[in-house]
Amino acid sequence: MKWLFWKHDPADWVLAQQRRREKQEASPARKIWMSNILILLVLWFLGVAVLGFGGAAFDDNLAVGQIAPKTVVTAIEFQCKDLALTELNRQRAAEKAPPVFRYLPSARNNAWLTLDKLTEQAVKVRAAQPAPLPAPFPPPVAAPAAPEEAAPEAAPATATLSPAPGAAAPPAPRPASKKRSAGKQPAEVPQLLPPVPAEPPAASPAEPAAAAPEPPALPADAPAVIQALQDIANLRNLDLSGDDLALLFPAGRERESATFLKTALEDILGRGILASTELNFIGPRLAAAGCLDIAYADATGGPTVRRVAAADLLREEDAADRFSDAIAPFLAGRGLPDPAAVAHALAADLLHPSLRYDPAASQNAQNEAAAAVPDVVMDVPVRTTILEEGIPVTAQNIEQLAAYNRRLAATERPIDRNLRSTGNYLMMLVVLIACVGWLRSVQPGVYAKSSRKWLLVLLAVVSLGVELLYHKLSVDYGYLPTWILPFAIPVTFTPMLAVLMLGPEAGLATGLWVSLSTALIFGRSFDFLFVGLAATVTAVMLLRANIRRRARLMHAGILVGFVKILVAVVLALLHRYHGETFRADIIASFASGIASAVLASVVLPLLEWAFGRTTDISLLELTDMTHPLLQRLALEAPGTYHHSRMVAIIGQAAADRIGANGLLVSVCAYFHDVGKLAKPEFFTENQRGGGNPHDSLAPSMSALLIQSHVKEGLTLAKRYRLPRIVCDGIRTHHGKSRISYFYQVARNNLKSSGLPEDPSLEASFRYEGPLPWTREQAILSLADTVEAASRSLEKITPSRISEMVDRLVRDKLLDGQLDAAPLTLAELDAVRDSFVFTLTNLLHGRSAYPAATPPDPAPVPSPAPASPAPAAGP
Repeated sequence: MKWLFWKHDPADWVLAQQRRREKQEASPARKIWMSNILILLVLWFLGVAVLGFGGAAFDDNLAVGQIAPKTVVTAIEFQCKDLALTELNRQRAAEKAPPVFRYLPSARNNAWLTLDKLTEQAVKVRAAQPAPLPAPFPPPVAAPAAPEEAAPEAAPATATLSPAPGAAAPPAPRPASKKRSAGKQPAEVPQLLPPVPAEPPAASPAEPAAAAPEPPALPADAPAVIQALQDIANLRNLDLSGDDLALLFPAGRERESATFLKTALEDILGRGILASTELNFIGPRLAAAGCLDIAYADATGGPTVRRVAAADLLREEDAADRFSDAIAPFLAGRGLPDPAAVAHALAADLLHPSLRYDPAASQNAQNEAAAAVPDVVMDVPVRTTILEEGIPVTAQNIEQLAAYNRRLAATERPIDRNLRSTGNYLMMLVVLIACVGWLRSVQPGVYAKSSRKWLLVLLAVVSLGVELLYHKLSVDYGYLPTWILPFAIPVTFTPMLAVLMLGPEAGLATGLWVSLSTALIFGRSFDFLFVGLAATVTAVMLLRANIRRRARLMHAGILVGFVKILVAVVLALLHRYHGETFRADIIASFASGIASAVLASVVLPLLEWAFGRTTDISLLELTDMTHPLLQRLALEAPGTYHHSRMVAIIGQAAADRIGANGLLVSVCAYFHDVGKLAKPEFFTENQRGGGNPHDSLAPSMSALLIQSHVKEGLTLAKRYRLPRIVCDGIRTHHGKSRISYFYQVARNNLKSSGLPEDPSLEASFRYEGPLPWTREQAILSLADTVEAASRSLEKITPSRISEMVDRLVRDKLLDGQLDAAPLTLAELDAVRDSFVFTLTNLLHGRSAYPAATPPDPAPVPSPAPASPAPAAGP
């Protein structure tokens, strides 16, 4: 973990790791054993804490419809919930919950907008017309034709009242007397009355004498205004005439009429209007509740609920009648001939339903009302058969059995309870010791590295956390039935992580721990153990090989799901589940297998980063030749780049032959010489003719430059965030081998100078190490040496290649460069054969292509006499 936060030079980190290993080697084994035992005890205490939440009896795994496996007769009296009566009471309470309606402000806003538009259009129409003439005076009273002359006055305006376009205005009439003006001048717009019909001639003289003086008449609307108002009514589909609109919105008083109508609408729309269609739909529930809740949005945006009795609810018809009654006197005062018809026409256009049924809020209200109903408790006497073998199990049977088990546990003696708990805790300890011991027996060095040990501890703790979570969801909260838990728990989640990061042995041990601990937590159920072992073995078998793509992980999850389905079929036959329960088990089995693979693919990169481990999935991403560091190597040091590619081919083939990780060898080979980017011209493969820069340097200085490419490689690896396992390959690919060429030059210089050879001379020409400690690092070191030496062969033949490989491998072995690597002689011989085979195919020669034979030169004509005709040929 220190590598994640190390901010110094990588070489310092190498020295720190070496000191740590030396300290571990020098420390007594007793300290290591004590730390391992302490970790084991801590993990056991965590398992005991989780086990304290479990311990459910086997009978709790019963499913509705399952054939009862045995007969259970009560030995003591207890109480349990009456499911049928409780559900009935809750249904009744839900039915009586008032429905919830949302108040729609848009109904009021639309009515206001309609009135404002009518008002503005009326004002605009009158403003666009020329000023109208005042109403004409009636003829003299004594004239017998008064009824005929009164006829034109019955209408608000006639064609004779408007002058022709462009004609001069008629002269102003003389001031009329009180008698002539009585009843003839129109009053103020709010007091307009319908025209008075003509009286008989006998009554005419007496009536004007008694009439009081009236205000001057206002001008009447022109026919063009009436027609424009009629067009407006037609456009808005109003069942009103132009005359009705002219009287409803009189000239100069349009906004006054609109204000009055808004006031009349405010009370009706504010109370809410319910549509007839929704009333038909919600009628039965409204009748059962007797009231409804109307949710208004207050100034802060939150809901304000008002409860309204069903009898006080405004329907569309009721709202129209109430609006008509409210504005009928006002319309009569405006002089409209049929106020009721005009009021209903306005109601049809302005009044719309302002309440909308809210199914979500109504359902929440029903749920809250049902939840508020307390459980109905029933008494179960002694010697009551709550479960009978061979009879299908009901929900009430399961409830009675659970209550009976709780009652038995409550009446149990404390000593019996403690003894049973102690047995469960000791069983958890035995399970833990069995898993740890089995893993140590099949993989002896698994606990040697602290990172592997802590990773196993983390996976064990995560497994306990998942089991506790599902126990809470099932037993405490009731979200999952107990019979579906064996198939719903993703038991292969942590075994998949273990097999990908630590190998198949660790995966099997983790799966054994998950299966046994889950069975203990859920009441020592055989179902959990059976499902867990089957799923774990399947996952480890599918992932034991090198997994290089995440798609393989998903394929393994799918196959695990199918195996769990097969186990579900077996358990369904044993427990005699019915069809619905079996279908739920199948869905849960497949879903948990997919969930395990998805969770493993998500968590895997985090664990790789945290514990400094690299899986083949991450290694495969580094084989992309577009990696920036490889691109630099190809452009700045092409010879080194080609050498690295050849080492990768040779090393991967050898690793695959002995069962090592060939992908790891290949990736380490790509980056093992990146340190040569610091001074690429000082290495032979990058020199393109010209002088050798080492000719002007002392052998010791040249050796220092050659040695420095390891440290420079570590610096670049850290800068480009290469995994630690690749950095280890960079550090160990030369081990502590000797730089033979410059060492021999230095020895020859000393001999030629007559000086004795310094005993420490050889140490200064060796790499700092460390030695390779894995098979992959050893193969990389051998492949690097063999590929570099193969470039110096003068004549490439299989025998020469075999002789060269034998000599180089023997020198490495005798020099102690392979002492720390776990390679057997048989594996080393297989690596040697692979090197010879691969190099022979890579360095094969080709036969030279024959050159084209030049044609014979043409004969030169001779001055001698021509040959006889027969000698000339045919």
